[in-house]
Formats: sequence, structure tokens, C-alpha cells
Amino acid sequence: MLEKNYQIEIFNPSISVKKFDILTTFKPQYGNYDVFLEAKRNRLKTVTHVIHELPNNYLQYLVSKYTSKIPFFISNFRRKIIENSDALIALSDSEKSFLVKKYNVDEAKIFVVPNAINTNLFIKEKTTIFLEKYNINEPYILSVGRIEQNKNQLSIAEAIKDLGIKLILIGEKIDKEYVKEIEQYDFVQIIEDITYSSEELISAYKNSSLFILASFKEISPNTVIEAALCNIPLICTSNTFTIKQYFKDEIEYINPNSIGDIKSKVKKVLSNEEVNKSIKEIALNNFSEEKVIERHLKIYNSL
Repeated sequence: MLEKNYQIEIFNPSISVKKFDILTTFKPQYGNYDVFLEAKRNRLKTVTHVIHELPNNYLQYLVSKYTSKIPFFISNFRRKIIENSDALIALSDSEKSFLVKKYNVDEAKIFVVPNAINTNLFIKEKTTIFLEKYNINEPYILSVGRIEQNKNQLSIAEAIKDLGIKLILIGEKIDKEYVKEIEQYDFVQIIEDITYSSEELISAYKNSSLFILASFKEISPNTVIEAALCNIPLICTSNTFTIKQYFKDEIEYINPNSIGDIKSKVKKVLSNEEVNKSIKEIALNNFSEEKVIERHLKIYNSL
């Protein structure tokens, strides 16, 4: 039973922090430090959504850990916010462990809460609106996300070029040169004009033979959760903080650096006609807006 109701207001510099009881900041970064410091001076409780990126390698981890202890470095402001927050919100247990290791903070003040998804959007009945609008009349693999090197769409195209199946990429063309490389594959179709939560996007998910996210690095990819809600076969990069914690071995994971691994996992999933229905339930039970809001309120009530 939730004990309090909260009025939420987006802070701007013209408002005094004194009128608030709790300050919530998203990402412990330099731009948030002044308002965070003012909140602490006025004895507000502070909650910080950490959203910490994975280091590319151990050397990068050591360098960032060392520089975060040097006064006036950007990373030092991040450390100060993390150390002095009354509560920290991590997206997964692995991110929580990473924070304890890097910043030596008390794990008791770190709460694990994933990002929320509007689950009602993605459990609608299947339609053919996407197929009709874009004249799609053959099976396809789907990947959703900005078209850029980190998302690794080029490796997907290279991995499936001999499998005789279309690849549809939905997302903004960020890296134009990278896009040109992808467009050399004639079985790839890139679609930019589909917005989030649109009927076309939901239809694209539900009519695909397989969803794949092959990014080199992800924090908490919503697209994987959306695909799970649509109850379609899916493959996810192994380089993410959150997905493995919730979906465990219920989905396939790939090494994004291995085209061979991507190809073998795609072949494996496409050859299995049965969809793992548990992934939809996992997504509903962990990522719905109602459940995530409830977990946030419990944190605020505990302060």
C-alpha cells in the first residue's frame, strides 16, 4: 500500500528548490550538479537515476575510475552526485554491482528499477498496415534503432546475405557513410518515417519473422522489450546491462563482434517455428508503466 501521493513538477532555474521535498535527477552529470548541490543545501532528499554506460574495456574502466577522483574533472562531479544521493536507481543488478565496485557506495541505497514501456501499445491485435503501406510481401528480419555504427546493422546484413531473407531497418539515418555501406546490400530496406508508438511500428514488429538487436553497447534497449511484448522471436546483443537479468536464457544472445555468431543464431531461431511465449509475460511483469511507477513510489516513500 503506497503511503503518499506526490505532485511532480519539472524543475527550471526560475523556481526555488525550497518548495520541493525530493529532487530526482536523470544521469549524474555536470549539468545537474548545481541544482543537486542546492537541493542538498536545503536538505531535500535526492534520488538519482544513474544510467551508467558500460566501459569499452578494463583500461577505460580504470581510467574513468581514477579521473572521477580528481577535483573539477567532469567525472568527479558525477562521482559527487552518486556518493551524496540519498537513493540511486540502477536499471539492473549488474549495473548496481558496477556502481558499488566503481564508486564504493553503500549498495543499500541502490534500488533496481528498469525503464518503463507503454505495454498496452504493443499487445494490440496484429494488423497488416505496415505490410500494405510499404508494399512488403515477403518474410523479413527486423531491426529498430538509429542507423549508426554502434547499432551494428552492417554486421547483420553481412551475416544474413546468404540466407535468402529480407532485412528491414527502421530508424533515423545518423551516419550517412555507414548507411551507404548498408545500402549496397539489395535485400536491405531502410525506413525512416515511422514514429514511436505508431500503428505502423507495432505492425512491423508483429509481422516480422525475427527481431534482432546487434549493438556493440546498450544500456537498456527498449526495442528488445517491445519485440518481446509483440511475442516474436528475438535475438539481442550480449553487451547490455539489463536484458539478461530479466529474460535470462529465454532468448538468444549474440557476440556483436562475430558475424559468424550472428549468422548461426539467426539460422537457429528462424528454423525454430515455436515462439517462446514466456518472453511476453516477462516483459509485462517487469516493464509495464504501472509496475515501474509503483516501484519508484516505494523508493520515495522510504526516504
